[in-house]
Amino acid sequence: MTVVAHVSPEKGWPILKDFLSKTKKKLVVGMYDFGAKHILAEILAHPKIDMTLVMQSGQSLTAGQKSTDKNNPKKK
Repeated sequence: MTVVAHVSPEKGWPILKDFLSKTKKKLVVGMYDFGAKHILAEILAHPKIDMTLVMQSGQSLTAGQKSTDKNNPKKK
């Protein structure tokens, strides 16, 4: 197995985009928050990939959410 790690979300996008373009069958993702519209669009552009997403609920609902992020619904 090969692991590529990158610590900067903004600088890591070219690496992630290349990785997603090479994904052919299955993708398993674990993350604490997912609001980046450009990453969502790239994933949705490959509907034949079987994707499993495990995400921590309730992160970046207000503070820390960028104006370009997908809106996260608040829990009641």
